[in-house]
Amino acid sequence: MSTRLALLSGDGKEVFAREEKKDVFASEKSPDVIQKETSQDIIKGTELKQITDTTPSEVIPLDPSQQKLSKKDLENDEEYFKEILQYREDRFGTDKNEGANYVMLPFLKQDLTKENIVDDYLDHYRFITSNEKDVMSELDWLKSVKKKEQFALENAKNSQGKDEQDIFLREAKKFSDMRKRAAKLYSKTTRLAELYDSKRYEGMSVYEKVTDVIDTVGGHIATQISSPLSIVSVGAGKFVAKELAKKTGIGKISQILIAAATTAPIDATQAGVVDVLAQGAEIEMGIRKDYDAKRTAQVAGVSAVVSGGLSGIGQRLALRKGDGLTKEGIQESLKKVKATQQKLAKQKIKELGGTAKEFSDSFAKDIENTFGKKAVQKSNGKVVGIDTEVIKQAGREKLEALDKAGYQVEIIEPAMNFNTYERVLAGVSELFERGRNNIDEFLDVDDGIMRTLGMDRDSYIKAGKAELNNLFRPLGKNELISERVFEIIMNDKGFVNKNLPMEILAKYGVTNKDFSAMMLSEFSRAGKKLSTLSQLPRKLAQANRLKTADEVAEENAQIAVDNRFKELYYRFENIRRGTLVSGIATAQRNALAQFPRAGIDSLIYTLESVLNPNKKFSIRGSMSQLKYTFTNVDDAVTISNALLDNFDVAKAKMWNNYSEVGHRLQKKYPNQDALSRVAGVTVTGKKTKAPQALDQRQGITDSVLDKWESLIHHFNVFNRFQESLFRRGAFVSSIEKQLINKYGKDVNLVSLMDEGTFLKYIDEDMMAKGVDEALNFTYASQPKFVPFQELNKIFTKYLTIFAPFPRFMFKAMEMAYNYNVTGAITGAYRTMAQAVQKGGLKKVDEGAYKQLAEGIVGSTVLMPLGYVLRDPENGIAGSEWFKLKDNKGNEFDARVYGPILTPYLLFGEIMHRAERGIPTVGKRDFWQGISGANFRSFSSFDRTLEEFFNLAQSGDARARDSFFGGLGRTLGEAWSGYGQFFLQFSDMSLDSDRRRDYKENPIYKDIFDGKLDSIETSIFGKPIKIGQSLDAFLKEFSLPIKRRIDAFTDNPDKPFGRDPRITDIPERVLPFMKVLFGATLNRTPPKYIMELSEMGFGYEAFMAKTSMADINRLANKNTAFMLQEEMTYYLDTLKRDDAYKTDGVFDKGKALGVVDSYIKSIKKQALAEAKAEINKEDELLGMLIKYKSINPAAKMSAEKLYKARKEKELNVSDYEIDFYDYNELFQLFKEASKIRSEGELKRKFLPKKQKEVFK
Repeated sequence: MSTRLALLSGDGKEVFAREEKKDVFASEKSPDVIQKETSQDIIKGTELKQITDTTPSEVIPLDPSQQKLSKKDLENDEEYFKEILQYREDRFGTDKNEGANYVMLPFLKQDLTKENIVDDYLDHYRFITSNEKDVMSELDWLKSVKKKEQFALENAKNSQGKDEQDIFLREAKKFSDMRKRAAKLYSKTTRLAELYDSKRYEGMSVYEKVTDVIDTVGGHIATQISSPLSIVSVGAGKFVAKELAKKTGIGKISQILIAAATTAPIDATQAGVVDVLAQGAEIEMGIRKDYDAKRTAQVAGVSAVVSGGLSGIGQRLALRKGDGLTKEGIQESLKKVKATQQKLAKQKIKELGGTAKEFSDSFAKDIENTFGKKAVQKSNGKVVGIDTEVIKQAGREKLEALDKAGYQVEIIEPAMNFNTYERVLAGVSELFERGRNNIDEFLDVDDGIMRTLGMDRDSYIKAGKAELNNLFRPLGKNELISERVFEIIMNDKGFVNKNLPMEILAKYGVTNKDFSAMMLSEFSRAGKKLSTLSQLPRKLAQANRLKTADEVAEENAQIAVDNRFKELYYRFENIRRGTLVSGIATAQRNALAQFPRAGIDSLIYTLESVLNPNKKFSIRGSMSQLKYTFTNVDDAVTISNALLDNFDVAKAKMWNNYSEVGHRLQKKYPNQDALSRVAGVTVTGKKTKAPQALDQRQGITDSVLDKWESLIHHFNVFNRFQESLFRRGAFVSSIEKQLINKYGKDVNLVSLMDEGTFLKYIDEDMMAKGVDEALNFTYASQPKFVPFQELNKIFTKYLTIFAPFPRFMFKAMEMAYNYNVTGAITGAYRTMAQAVQKGGLKKVDEGAYKQLAEGIVGSTVLMPLGYVLRDPENGIAGSEWFKLKDNKGNEFDARVYGPILTPYLLFGEIMHRAERGIPTVGKRDFWQGISGANFRSFSSFDRTLEEFFNLAQSGDARARDSFFGGLGRTLGEAWSGYGQFFLQFSDMSLDSDRRRDYKENPIYKDIFDGKLDSIETSIFGKPIKIGQSLDAFLKEFSLPIKRRIDAFTDNPDKPFGRDPRITDIPERVLPFMKVLFGATLNRTPPKYIMELSEMGFGYEAFMAKTSMADINRLANKNTAFMLQEEMTYYLDTLKRDDAYKTDGVFDKGKALGVVDSYIKSIKKQALAEAKAEINKEDELLGMLIKYKSINPAAKMSAEKLYKARKEKELNVSDYEIDFYDYNELFQLFKEASKIRSEGELKRKFLPKKQKEVFK
C-alpha cells in the first residue's frame, strides 16, 4: 500500500499530519528525463524506531508545600508570559501578537502587555476552577489533545518509512507539549497567594491592590452568575419556602431556614461537580494521578455553608419587602369591589322602581327563551335566582348549533348568576333612564359623519335626536331587552355615542363576559345578519374574537379539507411541526433570542413615546417589559392571570397556539378549539385536564391521533414555558403602557390590581391590544404585509413539509425590514404623508410612529452590532457569515437565534465585504439571512425539483434514480422530525463526539430482481424500473434518519464525516452545551481558514461535489491536508508581493482571483488523487505526490503558463486542466519543476510580471 493510500484509507488510522515538503526530485534527475514511478517507489524504506510509549506526558504532581507567589512574580516571569501566549494559541487559536479580551466585552482588545496577558489567564483559571461549564470545556479539550497524541503515536507505530514515522512522532510531541504546557501554567497559577495573604500584594501600589481585589472578586462573581447550576439554585430556596408557606402557613423564620436548606445542597452539588471535573482536567494534564474524594467533600461542604447562609439572608430581605401581588389578594380585593358594585346595583334597581321592573320582566323572559325555563328561579313572579350550570350547558349547545350552521360566532362561554343578573339589570335600567331623560349626552356630534351624510349641523342634531328617541322608546309587548340593547349598540347611522352605554354598564362591573351571556339570545335569533361579530362596534369586535380574520383564514387553509386523506395528512403534519419544537434546545434558543429583543423593544417604545405626541413618556412605561419579563415575573403571572380570567376571549386568543402550532381543530368548527381550552370542558360538559378540540371523533385512527397530539402538547412544556414567560411580560407591559397613556403616570397597574379596581380602568380595547402585542412579540401574530399574509396561507396549506413554520418566516422578514434603515425611511414617509393628509402630527396612526422608531433603533443599534460581530479583527467573527466564536476555542451557528440577530450578521458581513472589495453573499445566503429560516429542507426540495426537471428532459436511468433518491431524501428529512423529542437525548452527552457519514454511492439495484419488469410504468413517456427506483427512494429516505440516530448507534463500519477545511475529524464539542444554549459548538478552524473566510470562501467553496460519496469523502480529506500544508505558505507569498497591496497593506480584494484559482487547483488535485487511490492507479498517484511536493507559487505559475499555452494551441478561451490525465499532469510537473529549479526566476511569474512573460 502506498504512503498516500495508507494515510488516506478508511482503515481506522486517523492522521493528524502530512509529509513535510520535500524536494525529492531536485538533485539528480532533470525534469526532461524523469521516468514514470509508482507511489510505492517514492517510499524510502529506512529502519523504523521502536515505538512503545503511548503516553509521553509526564505526571508532575501538584506540591501544595511550594512557596506562594505574588502577582508581581507571575507578571515578571518571562517564561510564564511566553507559555501563556503559546497556550492561548494551542487552546483558542489566538495569535501571539493579539492582545487579551475584556471579560464582559470580548470584541474589544487590550494592549499586548504582560500585565494584561497574565490577568487574562487568571480570569481563565478562575473559570476553569469555579464554573462547571468552563472546566468541562477545558477537560474536553485536554481529552481531545490526548486522543490526537495517541493517534499520532499509533500511526507512527504503523508507519512504512522513517520519514513518515518522524512526522507522526513530531505530531505526537506537539500534542504532548500542549498538555505539558497547560499543566505547567495551571500548576504555577495554583501557587498565587490568596486575597487574604499579604504575599500576593508584594511590590504593588495601593491602586494596583484595589484593582486586583475588584478584578478577582468580580471574576468569581462572573463565574457563578454564568454557572448553569448556580442559575438553578437562584430562587429555588425562595420558591420552596414560599410554596410551603402557602400550604402550611409556616412563619418567616421557618421560610428563611427552608430557603437556606434548599439552596445549600444545590450549590454544594455545583461546587462538587466543578471539583470532580477540575481533578479530571488535572489528571489529563498529568499533574494528578488519582481522584481525591476528600478534597471534593471539603469544597462542597464549604460551598453549602456559604451559599446556605447567603440564601437565608436573601430570603429574609425578600420577606421584609412583602409578598407582592398574589392571586388570592387580587381576588379578595375584587370581591370587595364587586360587593360594592352589587350594592350599588341593588340601590339603583330600588331607586328606579317601575323602570327596573319593566326591564326585569323582559330580561327574565329573555333568559328563559335562550337557556330554558329552568335557568330562572322565581318567587311570586319575581326573579330570585339564576341557575348557572343550566345556562352554561345550554349556552354550549347554542354555540355549537351556531357553529355547525356555519356562523363564526366567536364569543366566550356564557356564564351568569344572580349577582350578574342584578348588575346587568341595573346597568340596562340606568342606560334607558338616562337615555330617556337626557338624550343629548348620547348624541355623537361628529363633523366627519355630518360630511359623509351630507347634512348640516342642525339637520344632523335633529335627525340624531329622533333616532335616539326611537331607540329608547318603551319596550313592546313581546320585545326582549337584549334585542333593544343590541339595536342600540349595532346602530350604524352614526348618531349614537357608543362609548357611553359601555361606561354605564362598567359602572356596575358588567364585563364582556356578562354582556355576551345577555346577548346570546340575540345571536341565536339574528341568523345570517350576525354571521360574524365583525359587524359589532370595534370595542366589542376586538374583545369578542378568539382569532383575527387572517388567523381564521390560515387555519381554514388546513382544516377546510374535502376528504379524509387530506384531513389525516394535516393532522400528521401538525404533529410533526409540534414535535420539531419540543426539544429543550429549541426552548433555550428561543428564550435566549428573546432576551435581547426585550431590551430592543424597550428602546423602541421609549423613542416612540418621544416621537408620538399622543403618547406620554415615562421611565416606568419604558422599563415595564424588562420589569415584568425578568424581575417581576411573579407579578406578571398574577396580573395576567387575573386580567385574562375576567376577559375569557382575550384569554383564549392569548393562548391559542405556541410556536405556530395549535391543537387539532375540527374541520367544521374551527373556532371552538381555543374556547374548549379556556373552559376546560368538552361540548358535553366533561371536564378535561389537557386541551382538546370539541369534535366527537370515532375510530381507532382518530383515537390514536388524539392521544399523540396530547402527548406532543406535554412534550412542548419547555417551549410553552419560555413562550409564556415572554408573552406574559409583553402583555402586562402593554397594559401598563396603555394605562399611562390614557390616565397619566399616576395610575399604577399594580395598585389597581391590589385594590381590585382594575376593571374600572381596563377595557376590552386595552385587552385586545395587549394580547395583540404579546402575540406579536412571540411571532404568533399574522404578518401585516398583505402579500405575506397570502403567501402564509399558501405555505400553510401546501408547503409546511419544506418550511414548517411559515408565519415565523414571514414575521422575521417583516422584522428585518422594519428594524432597519428601510423601516426608518418607510416610517418617516408614512408619518409625514399622514400628517399632511390628516392635518397634523397628532392625527398620524400609531403604527407609523412605531415603524419609524423601529427603523431608527434597528439602524443605530442592531446594524452596528452586526457590523461589530462580523469584524474579523475582534476575535468574535467565525468562519462563515453566520458563525460566531465563543472565545473558548469553538464557534457556533448563530442563525438559531433568529431574526433579532441573523439579519444583522448578514448585513454586517455585506458591509465588511464591500469594504474589502470582495463579492457579496449569494442569493441563498441572503434570503436565509433575512427570513431567519432553516433552509435545509428547502435545499433538499430545490435539488429534488431540479432532478425532476432533469428527468423530464432526459429520462435516462441516472436522472430517474437521482429524482427518486432526491424525493426520498426530502421526505426522509421531514419524517425524521417525528422523533425530535427523543433524538434530543443524544445531546445530553458530556463528551465531544465525531459523527459518521452515512452517505453512499448512488448505485441502486432492482430489489425485485426483475420480477416486476413486465409491469409497464413510465414518467413523461420514459420507462421506469420500479424495483431500482424504489431502492433509490428507500436508501435516500433512510439517510436523514440514520444521521439523526447516529449518536445512539455510532456504527463503526461507517466512515467519519470529513470537513475539507481541516485535517481533524469534525467534532460536536460538548453536545450538552446545545441543551444549555441552543447551539452546537464546533472547533474553530485554523487561522488560514479564517483568512480565507474574510475573502468570502466558505465551507462550500472547498467541498467536493461529485455524485460518489466515497470519492467526495476522500477528496475532502485530501483537500484539508493540502490546505494545511500549503495555504499558509501561499498566503504569506501573496502578502509579500506588492501587486496585492494597497498603500502598503495586503488587499484581499486584489488577491481574490489568484486565491480562488489556487483553491480550485487544490480541489482538482485532491479529487484526482482520491480517484486514483480508489481505482488503485499507482502511477498517477505517484505523479500527483511528486507534483504536490513542489511549492505553491511554482505550481500556480506553471498552471497559468500551461493553461495559456493550451488555450492558444486549441483556440479556446477557458481550458480546464485535467489532473486525472497522467500525461497532462506530467507536463505540468515538468513545467513546475523547471520554475522551481531556477530559484529566483519563479518570482517573474508572479502576476505583476505576467504580461512580460506571456509576450
